[in-house]
Formats: sequence, structure tokens, C-alpha cells
Amino acid sequence: MSEATDAAIAGRLERLERENRRLKRLGAVALLAVGAVALMGQAQARRTLEAQEFLLRDAAGRTRGVLTVGDDGIPKLELRDTADRPRAVLYVSDQGSANLVFRDADGKRRTWLYATPSGEPGLSLRDGQEQIRSWFFVAEDRPNWQMRDKDGKRRAWLSVESDGTPNLTLRDKDEKVRGRMTVWDDGRPEISLTDRNDKTRARLYIATNEQPQVVLQDKEGKRRAWLYLTGDETPVLTLRDRAEKARAWLYTDTAGRPHLTMYDDNDKLRIRFEVTENQRPILTMRDKNEKIRAFLSVEANDQPSLTFRDQNENIRIGAGLAADGAPTLNIRDTSDRTIWRAP
Repeated sequence: MSEATDAAIAGRLERLERENRRLKRLGAVALLAVGAVALMGQAQARRTLEAQEFLLRDAAGRTRGVLTVGDDGIPKLELRDTADRPRAVLYVSDQGSANLVFRDADGKRRTWLYATPSGEPGLSLRDGQEQIRSWFFVAEDRPNWQMRDKDGKRRAWLSVESDGTPNLTLRDKDEKVRGRMTVWDDGRPEISLTDRNDKTRARLYIATNEQPQVVLQDKEGKRRAWLYLTGDETPVLTLRDRAEKARAWLYTDTAGRPHLTMYDDNDKLRIRFEVTENQRPILTMRDKNEKIRAFLSVEANDQPSLTFRDQNENIRIGAGLAADGAPTLNIRDTSDRTIWRAP
């Protein structure tokens, strides 16, 4: 190979080496540039923007949202209408409660959703004077719903107790409970009515035998009237004295025949009024030993009959009307012999 050829080859090799070194330098610069851009992007992602107030404006330049921390240190988000009036406000109070308030066009709070610092939620609905009219809340794990009048008085209150018992109370303008509806833990429903002194005066409920009962009570809580159905569906009404002794019973038997009985304070039957199997009305009056002493009835011929009896229930005097309507009178001795008769 000639010297000229070797020199040419050597020159080309030198130029290739120079170009290779230049490409390496450019690659290193490019790599550094990419790394710098990546580092700048990471730095921008970690960037913190700090301010006490942020404004959100619409296309017309009107403020529609405000995120701020007030002088009292309370963070607040306001959403405003086109007239720059706050309509929805979200904030956390200095006690730690979370609140969301909706306002009307006059700035009155109409709906208030909140959670107390302990986490118990609530929702209040208000009238145009910002008076609470309906309030849902959970307190001590018990759900509640209150309905109030225009003066803020609780007039209806629905709740579920910790044992699962539901209660509905209706109250007067002084917030005194006047009516209550509940279902006991054994499933029995009850409605009770109370007087102004918070005394239960009337109760309507289903008893343990699944029969309905109505009880009227005096101001001392004594049951004075009791209407109920027995296990065989017989309706019974009892009237009682102050000691709750039954003094009068009104009922119909299983055949549908009515009966009225009255008792003295020793629980002795003294008066009985009933309709018999043959559809005869009968009134009996008894002594303190429950012996029949007077017997008034309408006989099969539809004529009235009255008898007076001795302590052994023997008829001593009988009076009535004959089939033709003529009056009759019969007086008997202790041997049941007629000693005088008219006519």
C-alpha cells in the first residue's frame, strides 16, 4: 500500500473520531436537558400555592365562588348567584362542626346540614324567618325527627330509642306531650292520650293475647273504663270505681246476646239485665248475698211480668198483664200457696 493511500485512510479515521466525540457531547447535553425538564416538572407538581382568599368568576367577571379563611380563622366556601348573594356556604366552625347552609334570595338560612364535632349528623329546614320547622338529627345513636310550629315549639317528635322502640309524640303549644304512639319491644302497638298535667287519660293498644283494648283513666292513673275483646272475640266494657273495682259490665256473649251486670263495692252481683235464649228481656235485682229478690221480664206472650222474692228466691208477689191486657196480682205464702189473687 502506498504512503498516499495510508495518509488518506488515516485522515478519514480522524474525521470519524471527531464526529463521534461531537455526537457523544450532544447526546450528553440532550440527556441533561431532558433530566432538567423532568426535574422542573417534579418541582412544579410539588409547588404550594398559598392565599387567604380565592375568587371564582364567570365569563361576565362576576364573583360566583369564594374560598376564604376569615379573620376568625374559619375556612369557608361560598357559592353566589348572579346578584353576588351567597346561596350556599360550606364551613367548619371553631368547635370543629362541619356545616353546609343554603340561603334564599334574602340571605335567610333555609336549609342547614351539619355534623357535630363528635360526628352526629343533623338537617334542619327553616321558614322565611329562619325558624326551624323540621329537624332531622341523630343523638346518642338515636334517630329523631322534629316538626315545629312558627314559634319554634316542638309539636311532633318521631324517634327510635336505643332499644329499637319507635315513638311518635304530639304536643300542644306549650310543648307538653298530649298524644303518644309507640310499638313496644314485644311488637305490641299503643296509642296514649295525656292531659295538661302529663297524666295518661286514655290508652288504645293490642294486648299480649292479640286483642284490642281501650282504657280510660282518671287523673290519678286509675282505670275507670275498660273496653276490650276477649280471646273468643267477645266485646266487654267494664266501668270501675276509684279503687279500680269493676262495678258495671256490658258485654255480648258468643251467641250475640247482650248483658249488663252491676256490682256493689264488695264485688257482689246486684243487678243483671239481659236478653235470654228465647229473646226475652230480663231484669233481676239481687240482695247482698246475690239472691234474686226482684225479677222483671217480658214473657213469651209479650206481656210484662214482675215478681218479688224472699231470701230463698221463692216468689211471694207476682204481678203482670194477661194476654188480653188485664192486670193480674198474685200473693203467695212461704209454702208457695196463693193467698190472694186479683182478678
